[in-house]
Amino acid sequence: MDGTIEIYRDNCILSYEGKKEYFSCGNSSGAGKHVSLKLSDVLAVKVHVKAGTLKPYLVLHYVVQGKGMVLRTKSCIITGEADQHLRLKDAVDAILNSFHRPKRLVVFVNPNSGHRKGVNIFHNVVKPLFELCDISLKVIETVRPGEPKELLENYDLRLMDGLVAIGGDGMFSECMNGLLLRLQKDAQVDYNNPDAPLSASTLPIGIIPAGSGNMLVQYLHGTIDVETSVIKIILGDHLLSNAVSVHQGRTLSSYAGLIVDFGLCGDMMKDCEKFRWLGPKRYNIVPLGTILKRKSVNVEVEFIPEESNKAKAIHKSRKFARQMSLPASRLQFEKAVLRLNSTPEFAEDQKCWFKVTGNVYGIDSYVVTQKEKDGNLVPYFGDGVLHVWLTDKCSLSSHVSQLSLLQQLKPRCWDFKFIRHFRCRGYRVKLPCSPYYIDDCGDKKLKKPLYINCDGEAMRVDYPEFDVRLHHNAVPVFGRVG
Repeated sequence: MDGTIEIYRDNCILSYEGKKEYFSCGNSSGAGKHVSLKLSDVLAVKVHVKAGTLKPYLVLHYVVQGKGMVLRTKSCIITGEADQHLRLKDAVDAILNSFHRPKRLVVFVNPNSGHRKGVNIFHNVVKPLFELCDISLKVIETVRPGEPKELLENYDLRLMDGLVAIGGDGMFSECMNGLLLRLQKDAQVDYNNPDAPLSASTLPIGIIPAGSGNMLVQYLHGTIDVETSVIKIILGDHLLSNAVSVHQGRTLSSYAGLIVDFGLCGDMMKDCEKFRWLGPKRYNIVPLGTILKRKSVNVEVEFIPEESNKAKAIHKSRKFARQMSLPASRLQFEKAVLRLNSTPEFAEDQKCWFKVTGNVYGIDSYVVTQKEKDGNLVPYFGDGVLHVWLTDKCSLSSHVSQLSLLQQLKPRCWDFKFIRHFRCRGYRVKLPCSPYYIDDCGDKKLKKPLYINCDGEAMRVDYPEFDVRLHHNAVPVFGRVG
């Protein structure tokens, strides 16, 4: 139940859970202007002492709506008798402590993301706001790719209320991969088996935009404003998001929280890696060359179709809870482990499987579903199915038109004859015509690797077969759409 605080010139009224409390202290800023706030918009209340007088006063910090989807912080000075200050502060603090807001966060900062501003963003914007709200931080500045996964492997997860990634979509993906992989090890899940159920996270992940690609932040908040992202994390609001696992060669290659694109988009990401020195500009320049040299791939795609009435999205939040997890080396588990599974085991009855074939330019699946609203595509988190699109061979001009509409988030981007669509909980891709060799272990390996765009990073496909599986509501993320 949300409450309110009314601040007048000479008094304050605190309303919460059907009760009202009156305080003989009031607003001395802005000529005593009346301030009315929801308690859920209050960030912190601090005691200050007026210089040279030793007379205390309060500063109430709160959130206001800026232009568009942007959030900003404001403050109000409250003066009056000292005993009234303390009583008001204690009352507000007690209410704020009853909210499910994070108090301990592990922050990963990628200093090389985007324009290399991650460290400055942390010190100038992120840290001051977290400290204002008495959130304790464990800050880790990464020095190499994959470091979050390495550090989370043995980190005591009970010591945090969430993770924060300062960087781009790739940094979020690294943190999500590290957390999910750690949880599978703790729960003794065979994560290399694509059909094994996934042990879901109760720890939310927040992302603060400082990278080349900030698509997930845009989806979550409707803006890539840094201060807005920090405020959303402080307020603790979060939603459940899906994850997708990609397996090849009987091994987990990666989890994805945003996008899995095989073919053309994978080639784009691979080509963009060669031009990292261009920074974010490379995403506007390099893909043009990739499109001009596009190549089709012969595929067989097997999947079990999902009927629309069988899987409905559930939008809910998990309350903050300590992730009951210890360093993997210290864990002893019984065989019957109770865990929260994000999705049931994938059906293996071959009679249920459908197969589509053809020469395609790409196989695209969005972990965050795009749905039509008011003539545009908007993000939809926690969908119960995975939407997959196959792009068949087509003229270059038609393909460019389709991709342009997709970039503009127009729903008609899928209304082309060369686009095929199906809904499923997972699928398997076979590459029957791609040349391969037999390695020393007797496994088939592609002579020339192909690529998947996995959350904005180019992931190699070394085997002539790979599996993609949806894990419903696998991880909470800080934020709220709309």
